[in-house]
Amino acid sequence: MSSQRRFTDALTRDAVAQVVDLGDAVSDVAERLGMSTKSL
Repeated sequence: MSSQRRFTDALTRDAVAQVVDLGDAVSDVAERLGMSTKSL
């Protein structure tokens, strides 16, 4: 069994939007959402 977490497409889109549209740092968004920067 895989220990890798899966994130919904909607959550991933929201995270990317925070980076692209709002200019937030990838590391800040990832930390707020409890995901790694590699997940974005």
